[in-house]
Amino acid sequence: MEFPTIKGTPSDVRRRLSGVLTADAEESARSVAGRRRSSLVSLDDAVEDMPKHKQGGGSTSRSRRASVITNFFAKSSTSFDYQERSIRPTVVMAMIYLKDPCPDVQKLRTVVADRLLEFPRFCSTFRQQDGAVFFDQLSRDEIDLEHHVQVKHGKGQFGEKETGDLITSSCLEWWDAEKPLWRMTLVKEMEGGRSMLFCKMDHAVGDGVALMSVLLSLLDDPPKEIRSLQSRREEKPTVALSQRIVNNIHGIYYGTIGWLLGGFDPENGLKIPREKKLEEFGSKTFSQVRPFSLGRVKAIKEELKGTTVNDVIVATLTIAMRKYFEKTNDPVLKKIDKGKDLHMSFVVNTRSQSSSSEKVTNLGNDFLVTSLPFELRYKSKIDAVWRSKASVDYLKLSPALYLLKIVTQKLLLLLPEEALIAAAVDNSFKPTAFVTNVMGPTFEATFAGYAVDDLNYLVSANIGLYFGVLSYNGKVNVSFTTDSLARVDCLLLKICVEEAFEGLEKDVMDASPGELKDPNLKSTAARLLEFAAPCAAAVALSYICKAFLK
Repeated sequence: MEFPTIKGTPSDVRRRLSGVLTADAEESARSVAGRRRSSLVSLDDAVEDMPKHKQGGGSTSRSRRASVITNFFAKSSTSFDYQERSIRPTVVMAMIYLKDPCPDVQKLRTVVADRLLEFPRFCSTFRQQDGAVFFDQLSRDEIDLEHHVQVKHGKGQFGEKETGDLITSSCLEWWDAEKPLWRMTLVKEMEGGRSMLFCKMDHAVGDGVALMSVLLSLLDDPPKEIRSLQSRREEKPTVALSQRIVNNIHGIYYGTIGWLLGGFDPENGLKIPREKKLEEFGSKTFSQVRPFSLGRVKAIKEELKGTTVNDVIVATLTIAMRKYFEKTNDPVLKKIDKGKDLHMSFVVNTRSQSSSSEKVTNLGNDFLVTSLPFELRYKSKIDAVWRSKASVDYLKLSPALYLLKIVTQKLLLLLPEEALIAAAVDNSFKPTAFVTNVMGPTFEATFAGYAVDDLNYLVSANIGLYFGVLSYNGKVNVSFTTDSLARVDCLLLKICVEEAFEGLEKDVMDASPGELKDPNLKSTAARLLEFAAPCAAAVALSYICKAFLK
């Protein structure tokens, strides 16, 4: 759930960026745009080198064979056979909001050509040959920038509804397989007097972690080096020995076979009913929750010692979901209170850790999709944070993800294509929600000399509810995209998220030190182990004593 992080910005960069807002803003912005880092890195991680070959137009291109995961995503985007079975492309979408309502599209195209096309996969086409997928790198001259960077005029009336329509069309349309699988749309003159660069990229180009890192690297003053995308935690969570043992045992089970046996969440008002088919892809509705101050989120974290910003955000979404079910009198509440769980799916970055100074060299598809339960049976809002923390700590401390990566890598090589398609369809209907959490720049960035007002991010999926959380410039943005097949009341859900955060903040700030203390939550299995271990030791000791006495 933790995505690429850009922590802070050097003081000289801050000074240059702050100059964009001064009287000589035009000159400052131009100078900022002119200062770029040296070279970008390649996206050629998960492929094998293949011989050069000649394209029809006579240009020489390198041909590379795609990995198993990239192969699947590419076929879902370019294969007529997949299209007949309504397997739609999986696309990653990012929204860069600019303060200027009418940016110069030619200027943006120039910047995109200069920065994005340094990544080979962004100037490569995909083709099928002998059942495999290859991508062929084109020359820059062969990239049609007018096709890849288009313009739409909002005329002051382009808001959340129109953004949802744009997301829907982006999810439904098929790619032109003769061109690289990415496109941007500049929406001028939106509601509120700003513009938006809507970026759409196919998952075959790379996973969301990689593509978000690429987008962040396109800013005018990115870090001198983009660090490894693997999340770095300051310190490991501290849990009782009994809980650690239980986590390891369950992690071994889940990482090897448990994930295959996971069932479907109970039907509820946020989930697409199971009887719906994949081809019944509904329209999308995009909603933006009022931004939360990152300082306020961190203040809650500091009061609840040992928690993280991520724990606070997950708890906020959990409380909001419970509120929504209560306000809609959803029958699923009875099942939840009797022990049934609702799950969030999310992507885990599986790139190996590296030194803090190492540049990113692995920007392909290197991830796992896993899930955790929403802790909806909380006793109080503060309890929801501790329960969310315990749930996330399980993944941090258990071997589940390590084993899951090994097992899935082997299965991907062994499973027939039909089985992969069936699994992709099935998995869309298992969880209640999909969640991503992206950490962006902590300062006001610029793109092509234009000040960036906000950022947003989402991945298309045939799921009823998608939560996108992104922090930027001291704010935490929570947006969600819903599918019409799920019939979600978006306005009510937005209110529930806002009330959940404000209610959690109030409870934390009004609580006594005793109420804020870590309850050191343990599972039932851990408590049984703590009881059974001394008993077993006592029995063993009695047998040893009897043996010596004889």
